[in-house]
Amino acid sequence: MYISGKTLLLQLLILQGLLMGCNTKNNGKLDLEKPSFQTYDDTEMFFKNVRQIYYELENQENTQLKLYRLKKQNQSTQARPILNLALVHNWRYDEAYLLLEPNDFFENPRQISLQWTLPQEKSTGLIQLKSGSKEAMLVFAYQIYQRLLLNCDLALEQAGKKHPFLADKQEREAFRVSVADYLRLIQTK
Repeated sequence: MYISGKTLLLQLLILQGLLMGCNTKNNGKLDLEKPSFQTYDDTEMFFKNVRQIYYELENQENTQLKLYRLKKQNQSTQARPILNLALVHNWRYDEAYLLLEPNDFFENPRQISLQWTLPQEKSTGLIQLKSGSKEAMLVFAYQIYQRLLLNCDLALEQAGKKHPFLADKQEREAFRVSVADYLRLIQTK
């Protein structure tokens, strides 16, 4: 079959236009000052077709939100601090949020202070949640995620005491996977 040069050029231009139309405005970085919660058709489809099987789904009929919780999250103990995450999909507005779900160990779940330590470099720092807004929860979870990628030790500072936080390998991995899936859903890496 013979295709003329004009036909081939026209097909390439149409293909380029389609590819550019699929390109989102997200530059792949999470802006901690003004985070975006926007989801896209392709990221939603990827999550639903590939990642959703690892999550339990809760449909909230009154708010019409879908909450996804990783099946491997720990719910069993109140003896130590556990901070689970739920990915909240607001399909009406093409948005997704990260919802922090601390267990009863936390005295004030809207104000959490974590100390991180990187033993190899002998550096420390503080990660703080000061409110329960969607922006604050996302930034807090993202900062923990970044420290997990660096293999930092984390401790909850509460009532003048330090308690190991995300010390269990399975809990660390569940937290990391939840944040990574969320970042993929909003197309941030």
